[in-house]
Amino acid sequence: MFEAVKLTYCHSDALLVDATLNCLSILIRTRPNTSGRIINSVLNFNPLKLANSPMTPKNKVLMRSMEKTTRMFLTHLLKR
Repeated sequence: MFEAVKLTYCHSDALLVDATLNCLSILIRTRPNTSGRIINSVLNFNPLKLANSPMTPKNKVLMRSMEKTTRMFLTHLLKR
């Protein structure tokens, strides 16, 4: 799972990463056997580590968006 997110981000498509993160809660609910691996991948995901060195304002907004989506995903998991 983490490799797919990494490949997606390398192509600078943060919207696709956000969409993937949004779908993960459904996968966790429907496939409890893989929930541990999904949660570990999300916890290990660090978008700043994958970012290019010159942080443009657009990249900063995309990073914040991914971080916010990740926080919402984890908060959603804690509530259920």
